Amino acid sequence: MYYDLIEFSDGVQAVREMNAQGQTTRYCTVDGVDVGRLYDPVNIVGTAEPSWALQDPVVEPPAPYVPPARRLTKLAFVGRLGNDFYSILTAAKVNVDVEMFVKMLDWATPDPDGTSVDLDDPRVVFALNSLEAGGLIAAGRAAEILNA
Repeated sequence: MYYDLIEFSDGVQAVREMNAQGQTTRYCTVDGVDVGRLYDPVNIVGTAEPSWALQDPVVEPPAPYVPPARRLTKLAFVGRLGNDFYSILTAAKVNVDVEMFVKMLDWATPDPDGTSVDLDDPRVVFALNSLEAGGLIAAGRAAEILNA
């Protein structure tokens, strides 16, 4: 807000309060009492910063949108794997890369909300795409599991 000390034609002095666009929002005494004048002042005596004047609120820019995390519990993730879970566990017995994926999921510590698997984690995405490329899950299954 901006303030001018003004004088009306009848000699009354008041504070004119204006918004950031320069529009008068009210006329009031220096004590903050609304004088309700509906006509323009005759003289602008000077600027005023009344003690009762509130500072313009600080407008924080809106926080950027962050989509909610796509997180699952371990059991929900295994549910998305469906019947492929068996072939993945079987392959983990002979393939260290597959075993690393299974261990990564097994050792993942649940967050306070109980979820452990972040579907946007690059390691999870890479592992599912690798399983698909290796023929352990059908073509298109990686995307299906990540986006179900």
